[in-house]
Amino acid sequence: MLKKIAIASQKGGVGKTTTSVNLAASLAILERRILLIDLDPQGCAGIACGITNNRAMRGIYDLFVKKVPIVELIYRTEIPYLDIIPANIWSNIAEEEMVQGSKNRSILANSLYEVTFVYDYILFDCPPSLSHITVAGITAADSIIIPVQSEYYSYHAFESFIKLIRTIRYGLNPSIEIEGFLLTMYDPRTRLSANIKQKLRQRFPGKVFNIVIPRSAALAEAPAYKQPAILFNISSAGAQAYLRLAEEIITSEEKSKEVMDAGVDVKHSSYE
Repeated sequence: MLKKIAIASQKGGVGKTTTSVNLAASLAILERRILLIDLDPQGCAGIACGITNNRAMRGIYDLFVKKVPIVELIYRTEIPYLDIIPANIWSNIAEEEMVQGSKNRSILANSLYEVTFVYDYILFDCPPSLSHITVAGITAADSIIIPVQSEYYSYHAFESFIKLIRTIRYGLNPSIEIEGFLLTMYDPRTRLSANIKQKLRQRFPGKVFNIVIPRSAALAEAPAYKQPAILFNISSAGAQAYLRLAEEIITSEEKSKEVMDAGVDVKHSSYE
């Protein structure tokens, strides 16, 4: 069954696109059929998957502005099972047109019916803001992964983002859930990283991933080679962390299906 996950945070520099690209690649390596949709006008997810400017003749801009069917916007990557729709936005005018188009929050959500039975997971790399594009991505998703950099400011930056999720739940997408908070750029040698992890787990019990993403040279260097870290250096700590994250998500999904099959009614947590 298809699951749609938005990777989103209002704060930039927390590893959002790194998570989108490397989680998508890791799920694909585990033979899940993945569609990564780059909603960020910066277009970094597409570049990291080898879709350069001269290749991306069509992309997410054409969905929101020109209403091109989503199946015509999909590109293959060098990883089997991983497809991508890049963010082909090359000017400020085009970005503004896409922002205006994304005010119709149903465009993205409705377009996905065409690929419901094609993929196991669809991941949305959302912009680092509370923009209409981010709202459209969360509205189309089943759940959200929120990357949190292991530092003080990042921890305190998501208060308004949690409020946005509540607003979307009550007005646009009643079924949206928090898939989990993901600690990124984690340094086990520092007391701060440990404190941030402890505070998150105390405040959001059961909603913080067991896997943390360490600081990793491979994660930083791989985009320059237009590759996910798993292709650039599969033995690196960063690549291995995202593989374990993919396994954790798959395991959690399988357990959720077992609960649903057993007829248990799982309620939303109050903090969501």
